[in-house]
Amino acid sequence: MPRREMRPLPDLSTIRVSATRSGWIRAGWLGGMALLLVLAAFGVWMYGLVDVVRERDVESRTLTQAVWTPIVFFGFAPGAIGWLVLGRPRDRAHPGHHDGIDRADVVPETSEEFRERVRARAEEQRRRYAEQRQRRPE
Repeated sequence: MPRREMRPLPDLSTIRVSATRSGWIRAGWLGGMALLLVLAAFGVWMYGLVDVVRERDVESRTLTQAVWTPIVFFGFAPGAIGWLVLGRPRDRAHPGHHDGIDRADVVPETSEEFRERVRARAEEQRRRYAEQRQRRPE
């Protein structure tokens, strides 16, 4: 096998670096706007990722949570925006709004039916506790 001839390495002292000491600062307002845009995209991505992972309803409007999670994770900001626009369930409860709770449950001192339900539930709990104590050897 013939031996290869090795070329000498270039002299690194002759290479000129075009960046200045204050390269980041010299970018000016355009660089600042780009940095803000990147931070905003990162914020949208993090919000979307946390929102899709914390979603209790596994079935969203379009795809399942198992499909949306990698889309948002690997899709960065466009994936998160897609989740927020297309996948996030719309029927979220508003603060202070609860399904299945009527006025009588909110103001229990004015509702005799509520009191009866509480009494029945307490009696049921007492009965179960007594049964557990009888079954348990002491």
